[in-house]
Amino acid sequence: MALNTLGSNRDQLIDLAIAERERLINQEVLVGDPRRWRPRWFDGRFLAASDLQAEQNYFLVRQADLGRAGGSGVIDGLMVSEVVDPATGGERLRIEPGQGITDTGELVVLFDPLTLNPADVPEIQRLDAAFGLQVIPNEPGRTRTGLYIVALRPVEWTANPIGAYPTSLTGTRKVEDSTIVEGVAVSLIPYADQGSDESWNRRRARVAREMFVDGRDQGFTSGVLPLAMVALRGNFVEWVDPFMVRRETGAERPAGMDFGFGARSLREAHLLQYQRHLADAMNANNDQAFLATSYLDALPPVGQFPSATLDADRLTQRFFPPAIEVELSFIPEDELAAVIEESLLVPPIDLTTGLDQLSGTGVVVLVPLSRNQFAENRSVLPNWDAESPRLRPVFSEIKARATPRELLLSRLFSPVAASAPPAEEEPWRQLLRNGLNQRLLWYVRRRHLPIPANVAGASVSADSSGLADPRRLIGLMSTDAPLAERIGRLKSIDAPELNGLTRRLTERRFVDNPALLRSLVARAAGPEGTAPAAADAVSALAATTDPALGKGLALLAEESGILARTLHSDRVVESGVLPDVDRLARDVPKERLPELVTELRTAMKAGQNINENLADLRRRFVRP
Repeated sequence: MALNTLGSNRDQLIDLAIAERERLINQEVLVGDPRRWRPRWFDGRFLAASDLQAEQNYFLVRQADLGRAGGSGVIDGLMVSEVVDPATGGERLRIEPGQGITDTGELVVLFDPLTLNPADVPEIQRLDAAFGLQVIPNEPGRTRTGLYIVALRPVEWTANPIGAYPTSLTGTRKVEDSTIVEGVAVSLIPYADQGSDESWNRRRARVAREMFVDGRDQGFTSGVLPLAMVALRGNFVEWVDPFMVRRETGAERPAGMDFGFGARSLREAHLLQYQRHLADAMNANNDQAFLATSYLDALPPVGQFPSATLDADRLTQRFFPPAIEVELSFIPEDELAAVIEESLLVPPIDLTTGLDQLSGTGVVVLVPLSRNQFAENRSVLPNWDAESPRLRPVFSEIKARATPRELLLSRLFSPVAASAPPAEEEPWRQLLRNGLNQRLLWYVRRRHLPIPANVAGASVSADSSGLADPRRLIGLMSTDAPLAERIGRLKSIDAPELNGLTRRLTERRFVDNPALLRSLVARAAGPEGTAPAAADAVSALAATTDPALGKGLALLAEESGILARTLHSDRVVESGVLPDVDRLARDVPKERLPELVTELRTAMKAGQNINENLADLRRRFVRP
C-alpha cells in the first residue's frame, strides 16, 4: 500500500515519450487539469517569486476542491441574532463565532463574535462595490430599507512591509508587504424583492414560500456564505431569519435517489425556519389561537403548531385550512424523532393554492406519550387504530366551498341540530385534553399511495384488514365481560407481532362467528388472572393468519346441526379447541366428513379429554 508521506500517489508518466504523450492528449485520452499544476524542483533550478506563488496556488486550489467535496454551508456556529447596544440603545446584528465553507470551497472562520451596525451602510457598500455584489443603486447611509442577506465573504490582504532587494544591477531597493492575511468580510446583499407594498410579516411568509416551495435562490451570490436574511426599515431591524438562507454543510445531496426531492439541507432549513417563524407569530399573539394562513404561505411536511388551536371537547382545530383533513393520533415519545426524519421526504404544503388544490391533503396530529402511557391508552382506545378520529374545522357550519345557492338555502332554513358525538370518541377527547398541557404539538403530513385503476392485472388484497369491523368487536366486548378482560390482557403485552395478530380479531369472519373468536382469545389469553407469555399468545393467534380459518366449522354445521350446537357450547369454546376442529374438518377427505361428524360428537362429550381425542381423530382421518 502506498504511503502518503512519500509523495504523490498518482501514476507517474515520466518514462512516457513526449511524442506519445502529445498523441494521447490530442486523442483526448490523456487530460490535464489547468487549475492544478505545481513547479518541479531539482538542483540547479533558478528560484523566482512566481515559482513559490505557483506552489501556494496549487495547494489553495486543491484545498478548495476538497472543501467543496463535503458540501458548502455552515459547519458550526455563525448564528445571527438581533441585539441591543447597551451603550447607545441602537439595534445591532450579532454574528457568533464559527466556521463554514462557501460554494467555491473556501473556508471562512470567525474566532470572536462580531457586532454589525446596519447604519454603517457606506462602509459596507464600498466593500460590496469592490466585491461586485452591488445589484441596486447605492442608498443614502441612513435610509437602507428592504430585505438583505447577511453573508461572509472570504478575503485576503497583504501586510507587514519589508525591504526588497533589487533584482538587477541598476535596480533600487523598495518596500513590499511580506505577509498575506486571510480573513472574512461581512456583507449585506440586497434580495430582489417585489413585495414592497406588503407588511413585513407577509413579505417574510412570501419569501419563505419562494425559498422552500419554488426553490428561488436570488441573492445567493457565488463565493459567499449566507448566514441570515434581515428586514431593514431605515436601518431599523424588523426581523432576523437565519434559516431562510442558512444551510448546514454536508447535506447538499438530495434524499434517496433524487426522485424530485430537494437537498436535505434545504428540507431541514425549512423546518427550522418554520419553527422560528412560528415562535415569533405565537409571541405576537400572546399564545392565542390563530390561523396558519395569517402568518405563513407554506408549511413544512412536519412541524409543531400551537396546542391552543385545538378544542378537545368538540374535537375541532383552527390552525390548518378547512380543506386539509386533520386526524388525531398518539405516538411513543421515543419514536417521534424517527417519524420526523421520515416525514422530511414528503413535499411541503403550499397554503397559497385554492381549497380545491388542498382538498385531499391530510395531516396527522401527534400526541407524544411515554411508553407506559402509550400502553395504557392503547388498551382503552376503542377503535384499535383502524380509524383515527378527524379534527373538524372550528367553524364547521360554514362550508368552505359552498355555492351561492347553498349559502342562500342555509339562511332560509335552520340547520339540522348536530347529533350527539359518539361515545367512543370520549377516550380520544381525554387523550387530547392531556396533550393540551403542552404548549406545542407535532403534526406530520399524511402520505398518499394512489393506485391507478388501469394497472394491468387483477388487484388482490395483501391483508384482510379491509374487511375489518372494529365497532362490531367493541359491541361484543361490551356484552361479554370475560372476552373484554382477555383481550385487555393480550393488549397489555408489549410485542409488535402480537399487536398485529390481535388487530386481526376485528375481521368480519371472526366477529360474525363469536364462538370461534372467543375460542381463539381463550386459548391465547390462558387461565383467568394469569399473564400469558408473548410467545404462547403469538403461537395461539397465529391461526388468524390462515385465510381459510372458519370454513371447516361451516362444513361441520352444514353436515350436522346437533354437532354445531355442541361446538358452540361454553365448555367447548372455553377449551380453545375450535381452531383445531376447524383445521381437522378442512383436512379430512370430503367423503369421510360424515364419519368424522359422528366421531366428533363422541369426542366432545362431557368428561372427555378433548385435546387427546382430536389428536387421535387426526391420526385416524388425515393421511400422514
